[in-house]
Amino acid sequence: MPSPVTPSSFSTFRRFFPSVGIKWGGSMNGGSMNGRHFRSTGTLSPTRQVREAQSRGFSYSSKQQRQQQRQQQRLALNSVGKKKIHGGTNGRRYSHHQQHIPNYVYFVGGIPFVGGIYLYFRFQDFVPLTGRRRWLATQPETERIFGDEKYRLLLAQYRNNILPKQHPATVKIDRIGKRIFSAARKFADENDLSSFDRNNVTFTVVNSDQANVFILPGNHVFFLTGMFKYARTEDEIGGILGHEMAHNLARHQGERISSSVVVSIIGAFSLLIDPSGSLLYFFAPAVRLFGQLPNSRIQESEADQIGMRLAAEACYDPEALSHVCRRTDKAGRDGNLANKPPEFLSSHPSDESRIKDMQKWLLEDRKIFNMYDGKRCREFRRQVNNPTNNRIFHHSHSREHEAPDGMPC
Repeated sequence: MPSPVTPSSFSTFRRFFPSVGIKWGGSMNGGSMNGRHFRSTGTLSPTRQVREAQSRGFSYSSKQQRQQQRQQQRLALNSVGKKKIHGGTNGRRYSHHQQHIPNYVYFVGGIPFVGGIYLYFRFQDFVPLTGRRRWLATQPETERIFGDEKYRLLLAQYRNNILPKQHPATVKIDRIGKRIFSAARKFADENDLSSFDRNNVTFTVVNSDQANVFILPGNHVFFLTGMFKYARTEDEIGGILGHEMAHNLARHQGERISSSVVVSIIGAFSLLIDPSGSLLYFFAPAVRLFGQLPNSRIQESEADQIGMRLAAEACYDPEALSHVCRRTDKAGRDGNLANKPPEFLSSHPSDESRIKDMQKWLLEDRKIFNMYDGKRCREFRRQVNNPTNNRIFHHSHSREHEAPDGMPC
């Protein structure tokens, strides 16, 4: 009778014969087959080896079949991973290609960008005499229509204060202005400024305490009589009217209209980005402070430079414009000009800056003024220097047109 196999001896025996003791169809202590229990003999049948091999992922198939199985397993693992990454909450499956921006989005978004670059270079322009490059997209005819309409509105606004054509102030302004206009036509011919209207000009003198002179497209000049407090001679008035005529020669109004259109478009886009208007709330003051006001100061400086050139061409002293600036500067220091802002918040350069710039341009303008040893302007200068002719008004002017400080009109 064989000795029983103890657990310790059995484990020692298993180290050398691992397959012994494995049950064929039952437990290690016995099993059943066809209803009969038996003790394992310690050997595995071929059928059991195949089953365990298959359970461990092996098979006794050909090499090609094993490669196909491995490929199918890799595909199954990849599909499971994509479901985990791209799977939706509702069981939807997404492809990674759907995360890319479609090409037509780039095409549609690129149209405004490319169009903006084209328009920027298409409407490039240069200011005469100074040569400054700027963007000017308006047509001269459009500017004239705007100026004519504004002119009619201002005539209605000032209808009770417009001085008659026979008034000495109107006669004086009209005579000086037409001489400046003649010099402006010559300037336009020399610089090939086809946009400048060489045939039409109007001068309207308005009885007002306000010291202001301005021009509209279409050469409509408004002279408010308060300016007579600072412009007291024909030379000084000629410098002021030359400054205003220079604005139209340089088409500064068209430049402002062009920039305002661009600002309006950008403002509209900001509302699409931020419908609450918070972005526009900060955008509008920033554009005015860092864009419109600096550009306006540049335009005023250009008008000074071109205006002095026109005054010299018309035989008016080009230095006289700086005298007006000195008076306005003194009035500002004395507090007679209310609400005069600092330069960076103003649409005009400071009087000190303007006077310094005028001194730089004066040398060239003096050459034109004294051309041909002064013979060109000699006869006209005799008339200008006549004390009687150089007065703004005759002695017979009406007291109702005097300014509050006693200056006529």
